[in-house]
Amino acid sequence: MIALVREKTALLLVRMEDCTLVLIRCGHNWPVPKDEPAWIARPVFQPFTFGGVARFASARIGRVFLVGLFFAALFGAAIGRIAAKCWSPVITEAVVALPPVGGISGGELHSAEVKLLGANSFLAISMGDAPPGNADLAVEFRKTEIELASLYSDISVPYPPAWRAPLNSAALVPFWGAWQTPCVFYAICFGTAILMLNWCLLALLYGVVPLFLGALAGREVNFWRAWKLSMAAQWPGSLIMTLSLAIYSTGEMSLLFLAVMLAAHFVPTLIYLLGSPFCLPKLKKEGPPKKNPFQPAKRVSRKAGNPFSSS
Repeated sequence: MIALVREKTALLLVRMEDCTLVLIRCGHNWPVPKDEPAWIARPVFQPFTFGGVARFASARIGRVFLVGLFFAALFGAAIGRIAAKCWSPVITEAVVALPPVGGISGGELHSAEVKLLGANSFLAISMGDAPPGNADLAVEFRKTEIELASLYSDISVPYPPAWRAPLNSAALVPFWGAWQTPCVFYAICFGTAILMLNWCLLALLYGVVPLFLGALAGREVNFWRAWKLSMAAQWPGSLIMTLSLAIYSTGEMSLLFLAVMLAAHFVPTLIYLLGSPFCLPKLKKEGPPKKNPFQPAKRVSRKAGNPFSSS
């Protein structure tokens, strides 16, 4: 019985090895050496090792964007969770607490109300000169401007003179009730798109590192491959930021610690940029030209010397 199990297991491993080799040849264009076992080469789908990141340098651009979109969607989902769980309830509370009449027109706020409309530890919305509290993000509707205050900075934006907007419960309660769910979806899409654009732009700068190290180590690399490698090198670090945002949405992480994690998530990117170029394929050395087996060899004619000639 034990011998039969061993035989079946060995047969299964051989079949898995053959299937892996077929998937490698058909799934991507990464060269597999003839003397390399099939289990050593891996398909291009994971960026968590130096070799995995390096394989994206030779992957199709569609594969790079597809995997990158997966990681960016995780980040967008974390942004959507913050919008739905942290900000949306405060906005709902603030809309209901608005006065029945009032609005913004002519560059001024036409309302005599001065009160805190809604607040939690993440977001606070106030009208007039009412203090917004100790929220991570405070939005104040003042007489001639809207002020955004956070741990990082304060921004004041004056109302445009031609802007006319209702700021009362009668108009905004049904409006927010209709657009609350779509706004969460837009937040997810916005976070995903911004992160993808950020990766593409940063890869243009990061690409210099693998391009230099790859050329120094004698690897097959050009700027296009270096750009794709730099794209993949940013994905593991994005998981740190995604996880930090998810924890922040539960209230277990402060905004200050979130800023620390924002700086820390660049460290894995730097590590992969420095290590992955050495896993690229080596440059092929050009040997002497091979002889054509179908071309007959040239015969060298030797002239016999005249034995009767005087030397």
